[in-house]
Amino acid sequence: MTGGSPEPVKGPTYYATIHFCLGHGPMDKVTEIRVDNKVAWTGSVSTGSLTIDEKKLFGGLKREGGIKGEVEIHQGGSGQAPIGYLSNILGAIPAYRGVVSAVLKDMYLGRYHYLKPWQFLCTRIHTTGAGATQWQDSLSEPVTDLINGVHVIRECLTDISWGRGLSAAHIDEVSFLAAAQTCYDEGLGFAFYWTREASLDDFIQEVLKHIQGSLYQDRQDGKFHLNITRLIPEVDIPSLLLLDESNVTSVKRFTRKSVGDLTSSLTVSYINNGTHKEDTVTVTDNALFAKQGAPTSETVEYEGVATQAVAQLLASRDLQQRSVPLYTCTINCNRDAENLNVGDAFRLLWEDYYPTEIIMRVSSMKLGTPTKLNVSIECVQDMFAAPDTIYSATPASNWVDPLTYPVDISEILVQEVPYYSIAKSEGDAFAQSIATTESYISLAAIAPSSDSIDATVMAAGTNLVYEETEGTSTLFFCGTGTLDTSIDKEDTTLSITNIANFESIVKEDGTLPNNSYIQIGTEILALLSISQTSMTVYRGVLDTVPESHSAGDRFYDISGSAFADTTTYLIPETRNYKVLTSTTKGTLLLVDASNHQIITAGRLHRPYPPFSTYTGSRSVTLTKWAADVNGQVRATWVTANRVQQTASVLNWYRGGASSPEVGQTASATLIRTDTQAVLDSFTGNTLAEHYFTTTYGGEVKLSIWTVRDGLNSFQTVTHTFTIINTVFDTGVWIDSALWVDTELWRD
Repeated sequence: MTGGSPEPVKGPTYYATIHFCLGHGPMDKVTEIRVDNKVAWTGSVSTGSLTIDEKKLFGGLKREGGIKGEVEIHQGGSGQAPIGYLSNILGAIPAYRGVVSAVLKDMYLGRYHYLKPWQFLCTRIHTTGAGATQWQDSLSEPVTDLINGVHVIRECLTDISWGRGLSAAHIDEVSFLAAAQTCYDEGLGFAFYWTREASLDDFIQEVLKHIQGSLYQDRQDGKFHLNITRLIPEVDIPSLLLLDESNVTSVKRFTRKSVGDLTSSLTVSYINNGTHKEDTVTVTDNALFAKQGAPTSETVEYEGVATQAVAQLLASRDLQQRSVPLYTCTINCNRDAENLNVGDAFRLLWEDYYPTEIIMRVSSMKLGTPTKLNVSIECVQDMFAAPDTIYSATPASNWVDPLTYPVDISEILVQEVPYYSIAKSEGDAFAQSIATTESYISLAAIAPSSDSIDATVMAAGTNLVYEETEGTSTLFFCGTGTLDTSIDKEDTTLSITNIANFESIVKEDGTLPNNSYIQIGTEILALLSISQTSMTVYRGVLDTVPESHSAGDRFYDISGSAFADTTTYLIPETRNYKVLTSTTKGTLLLVDASNHQIITAGRLHRPYPPFSTYTGSRSVTLTKWAADVNGQVRATWVTANRVQQTASVLNWYRGGASSPEVGQTASATLIRTDTQAVLDSFTGNTLAEHYFTTTYGGEVKLSIWTVRDGLNSFQTVTHTFTIINTVFDTGVWIDSALWVDTELWRD
């Protein structure tokens, strides 16, 4: 928890009508709207209205409010009339044709005085800028909501509004279709956004880098051809142009990189479409890395990559190019090579440098002049045809890398925050002011590996759109260990083992902070002392009751390391959490993290359970956990008050002894364990004791809980025991060793 005001913040609320122009139209759809990088709406709208209802997006009335209202989407078609809602406000306005518009209609923008940035996730794949069906539309979407790069290049050439405005007759259909099919088959889908900060030619070159292609205007037919670099089928190699002594005058600068100059580790940087944040994928050539002794790293930025899968493909492709020592050279030859173009492959045979044919590709070329007819070619060895490079094996080593990649958390608590924790953190006044319809959630987690540093907490509602939690999203792992032996409900000195993160439990001087407590299962225990092998505790503290636990059960230090989600949640409300662990090698991906769901039930508003519950017969000394009750069952308990008793951690055996909350009563059932039949029960008890009436003899289960304002206590006291020797029909109870008159049935 962090500090906050108990009352809604007083001050103005802001509304506005805003017209956003999102870009050239038309677009296929709008699928997401974010405000200040928080998801305000998800869905799919092409034209028409959508409704945002996120009044608590920025903390609700206690903080900066949220977003609520209607948004109209207009595609800006050639026949679009002026937008009616804006016309009613502004009068005569343009029709805003050719651009996609988003109109916020008297939108509630929260309680803060500045306009937070708005972001719209838009998709245009299946419709061209002219509004027609996309060229080769069946190949336009290799990955859901991501476009084929070939279609982007073609539209850059043909669009009459922002592109070069070429007709389809100027595009070589065969090469473009083949390239589109290849990229579709490879799953190369991208998300490009051109803002004209770069020239159109620069943008086309960026797309070509993504698909590893070359665009050129053929000197024979005048059309634009698209050549993508891929593996050449073996049957096609003999048909490639051969450059040798018969048509080559010189081969210069025939070189290749040394092992030390090659790239052994390559990182692709991109914007993840799921999180809208920068992400990376790194691949490594382990054999080359071992040969070099230290990695030679390189980072490549891809503006259009949006998914990890595509980033992985491009990273592997680029590393393959950069980790192999490919030959490069400059060739001067006659006009036999005049029909080659950038990206084309050919065969080179020049025995002065290499004894056999090498497959090369054109990087650039010059065709000479009318008086000098020689052709000059800059070329590089085709990476697909290069022989496998074999590095000598590195001697085996017994060394094990102590650093690990992040893994998912398997041991975690996700639960509502008890009243006591809020009162101690924020004060009694704040705790008492929380509306009965509101609740808070906390998390505590065990580090999944010894080198785990911390974790990022991602939260989502039922829409499963995850975002970092408000305030802070960093979770620090809690101290932990396991029980070395089983314990019953009364044990207070516990043998423990497998201790981890011990330094987070104790202070620097080895002592415990005030009000330290741990959790085993659903029971919270006050921590009095701890070492690496044992600890002393109070049982059943706060709103929990003592339970038996088995050897190997884990304890969590929740007093100092629990993560508090500072967002206020309604009751009931479903929340989903994913916790992304971090090590020095990176952060766990959202898709690899388990989902942990909780439905709020108002734990902090619920009364404390009955404390110090005793059971026994009405004529003998009562016992807390009696195994047998000889005669009529009597139960007594002590009341506790969650609101008044916040000075220290209450424990079930020694706490309580306070006047109950206003309207707080007790209820109970006594049932047979074999048939689950109810033998006796009561509700509305204010006396803190009760005599149960039953003639049954055998094993029974007693359950006692408290109730206030229709809310049951967070936990119920349960006790299983055996009733023996019950005779009540004569008005006299018979003990096997003693007759007791009815008048003596008093303590």
